[in-house]
Amino acid sequence: ITGHALDLHMSPVGTRYNVWAKQYGHTYKLYGAFSERWLIMGDPKGISHVLSAKALNYVRPHVDRVVLGLWFGQGLFTAEG
Repeated sequence: ITGHALDLHMSPVGTRYNVWAKQYGHTYKLYGAFSERWLIMGDPKGISHVLSAKALNYVRPHVDRVVLGLWFGQGLFTAEG
């Protein structure tokens, strides 16, 4: 049920990401609570692809936009496209 979220919560900040990056490379998929899929990217070309070149193919789930909007307001974290 918790996916990788519990492992992340129990580990010092950033340590699990570094281990997984060494094991799987700069781009890999994790699972959050209730099988929510997380795409982790550490490759500049991949990040550019997602954020600008093909942004419309990678839409943030509605609930994420709502929560981020409540936390940070409307801006970079809630922008699409």
